Amino acid sequence: MNVVRSLPCERCGHPPRSQFCHSDEGKGTGIKSDCRLGWPGCAQCHHDIGTARIYPKEQRRQIEAEYARRTRHKVESMGLWPKNLPRWSE
Repeated sequence: MNVVRSLPCERCGHPPRSQFCHSDEGKGTGIKSDCRLGWPGCAQCHHDIGTARIYPKEQRRQIEAEYARRTRHKVESMGLWPKNLPRWSE
């Protein structure tokens, strides 16, 4: 999660320190989604995507899935994927 926070916002490019944004997919009351589905977001973008409900649920999930995919790729290409964390199967 700290590696993701060190990246610029995936949505607007605001420089780090970003917030770790959990994707909506697979979470529920008191349950966060798998951290491998997370993405970096500034406070405004985290709010806009996660709380403001500007996007319908399905569109939000598609956006977050793409942000998470790009984030995993960045972390892997920087050689910062944690050794004890299994890679995500695309």
